[in-house]
Amino acid sequence: MAITLDRPVDRARPARTNRPDPVRLTPAPGPRRIRVPELALGVVLVGVFALGAVLWQSSNNRRVAVAVLAAPVSAGDVIEETDLRPAEVVLGDGVAAVAWEARQQLVGRTAAAALPAATVLVPGLVVDEPVLAAGEALAGLKLDDGAYPAGSLRPGDAVAVVRAARPEGGEGVTVAANASVWDVTEMADEAGVLVVLRLTEPDAAAVSAVADQVRVVRVVR
Repeated sequence: MAITLDRPVDRARPARTNRPDPVRLTPAPGPRRIRVPELALGVVLVGVFALGAVLWQSSNNRRVAVAVLAAPVSAGDVIEETDLRPAEVVLGDGVAAVAWEARQQLVGRTAAAALPAATVLVPGLVVDEPVLAAGEALAGLKLDDGAYPAGSLRPGDAVAVVRAARPEGGEGVTVAANASVWDVTEMADEAGVLVVLRLTEPDAAAVSAVADQVRVVRVVR
């Protein structure tokens, strides 16, 4: 007689199946969203600030075309158009240089003083007819700060021209004791003033000979 033995079942272990373990699927992240309005606003703001910086820099360095002398002229010379040329300069506040477009107002007028080439022309440097007595002349001086009285000089002020002491020693020497201010113009690109003085012809010649070594002092009369 055949006997069939049943294999004992381990009830502590769950029965194995052929079904695979479940896998948790996470959806892949989608493309990052770009906020177009905010990006466009940022680009516009950057452009506005950059343009503002450029305009501010340009306004502080504004160069204008003015009339300057193409060659030296002497006091009393009549200005001709060939004596002029344009130049672009940065003008300070209150500097009334003659614009190149307005150069015709200079043509035919008289130089009030001996002027070097490249001088920026202002109305006070040319006159219709200098009102000078016989034996008088005009002399122009470019004076740095400290070489003229503190405060503003005005046409008609009585002044004297003093030559600075020599480096090796000695006192200053009065070059012209009796002079008066004809015109005063502030320099455009540097400190100092351009002063035109009215004095005698001998004094004018003496002052012109040492123009880079003198200072002007106010005289009380």
